[in-house]
Amino acid sequence: MAHFTTHKLLELAACRNVRSGYVRDAQRAAADNIYTVEHLIRVPLALAREEKADFFSAFAEAMPRQLQMSLEAEIDLWEDLQRGLRLLRESNVTETELDAYAAKVRGYLACHRDVLRLEEEMVTSCLVMHYEKRLDELLTTAASYDLTRI
Repeated sequence: MAHFTTHKLLELAACRNVRSGYVRDAQRAAADNIYTVEHLIRVPLALAREEKADFFSAFAEAMPRQLQMSLEAEIDLWEDLQRGLRLLRESNVTETELDAYAAKVRGYLACHRDVLRLEEEMVTSCLVMHYEKRLDELLTTAASYDLTRI
């Protein structure tokens, strides 16, 4: 069976690697100029939204629950980042506030990166509760950055 699924799993992994690359690019952009991060969101968000259908198309079955939860969390992370950066763009902030916000975004993106790493592991593991617990921990940490507060 592995022979028939390996290629399909590699295709999904390649797409996840592209999204991980966008997270790394966003981390670098947040360190250089926080205002440049927003334009990096559209493509990986669309790719993440497509993955659920791609999974079903590849395997003719729904994603495992823990992977679906993680993918939905990843989409939420992109959307929350997008909302926070839109709020930043519409706000008058001091340089000190901008630096503090950029630090929050970098921390948030570190959680986002770890969610993608978790997804990568999930694809090759039979564990469920372990990943659900770890995902919950990462999302709690990400929420602590509260990108809606500037």
